[in-house]
Amino acid sequence: MASLLPLLAALAALLRSAHAHGGLNNYTVGETWYPGFDPNLPASLQLHPIPQRQYNTISPLFSATDPALSCNTPGTPAPSQSHITLPAGANLTAIYYHWIHPVGPMTVWLSRCGDSPHDCMTIDTAAASWFKIWEAGLLEGPDLATGMWYQKRFQNWEGGGEGRWEVRVPRGLRSGGYIVRHEVMSVHVENRAQFYVSCGHLEVVRGEGEGEGEGEWMVRFPGAYRQDDPSIDINIYAEEMVGVTDYIIPGGPVWPG
Repeated sequence: MASLLPLLAALAALLRSAHAHGGLNNYTVGETWYPGFDPNLPASLQLHPIPQRQYNTISPLFSATDPALSCNTPGTPAPSQSHITLPAGANLTAIYYHWIHPVGPMTVWLSRCGDSPHDCMTIDTAAASWFKIWEAGLLEGPDLATGMWYQKRFQNWEGGGEGRWEVRVPRGLRSGGYIVRHEVMSVHVENRAQFYVSCGHLEVVRGEGEGEGEGEWMVRFPGAYRQDDPSIDINIYAEEMVGVTDYIIPGGPVWPG
């Protein structure tokens, strides 16, 4: 196993110089499709309306304290910003086409805007409070470098190449407007984590509770992570990592609502 580590590290270095990154392309709820924002198109050519916030590149963020860590750059509402209406307890699916990176955790977060999704238009996402509703990391395998991560299983290079990231919106949510934040953190490059962040607007209806995350569940971006966190500043190919399967996903626990 140890003999594979230099090869894996070399492949990681090759990927580091590659430009094949990615981002969230669109959403689905049941059979309903919602277009995403395309950073490669001018505003005049975007599909309308769009529930996803703007981002200007499919390249990652590299710092756990980047001011854009909440919703990417610029992370502002799209020119024809809309929202996705769905009941609490429904599944929200994020679609990524031909996702290339294989290792690192994936998390989904919510921030409540107010009683209406229109309240999300004026939210400062860097000052907002977020709570985690879903996470996945290493699923199985002999160690972090060669095991199966959810990020790898999520990939789909067949047919249309749709990687489908399905997450249930908690039933215990209070009805109202929310911003949903999807984050893929890739750790395939030694000691240089990559953050791929995307945000969209939701209207949650028929909530069965008064929950929206509070207290210990709440974090801010930036602020939730430290750059020296051993789950972020990590070299999965190091000799001492052979056989290591323990990995703590950053950002604290998932809200149980």
